[in-house]
Amino acid sequence: MGFASADTIIAFPLANSFVNFLATFPGMWAVDRFGRKPLLVWGGLGMAIGHAGVYIFLTLSKSGPQSLAWGAIISVYIFLVCFASTWGPVVWSYQAEIFPLRLRARGTGIATMTNWTWNAIIAYAFPQVFSALNKEPTVYWIFFSFCMIMFGWAWAFVPETKGKTLEEISEVFGDKPAGDSENVTVVKK
Repeated sequence: MGFASADTIIAFPLANSFVNFLATFPGMWAVDRFGRKPLLVWGGLGMAIGHAGVYIFLTLSKSGPQSLAWGAIISVYIFLVCFASTWGPVVWSYQAEIFPLRLRARGTGIATMTNWTWNAIIAYAFPQVFSALNKEPTVYWIFFSFCMIMFGWAWAFVPETKGKTLEEISEVFGDKPAGDSENVTVVKK
């Protein structure tokens, strides 16, 4: 982006961490106030807007004034705020709720492992993909596309669980209640 080395090594990572940290608290507050689905929907859209902004401003700054790169920095912060207040905290609440009681520990464990595995893959792949694309901003367009898929998926397929008991959530996801006749074993003497 053309910024000084000290800024890219020290100042920007510190600012990123600070923004990420602060933006997590509104998400923790909003998850029970607004629900999981709206946060995932709007978070996916907000993250897509952030990535689109990075792509646009980096592309413009290559042929225009370097000051346009500040638009890319602001877009990164838009992404960070949208992630840290929605998809960052909400997926942990959601994954702990959606599995039936008999599978909750195993399901949450697998979901946690999957989440961390994909985080590691993305963290490892980003520098590789960025280098393979000759450090062109196209990688942000790829991320934009994935965020739009997240937005659409949350909009179309994520049932709301706000205000529901664990039993009600189990029914939303198709688990039969314990008193259901199919789950009752009759013992004859």
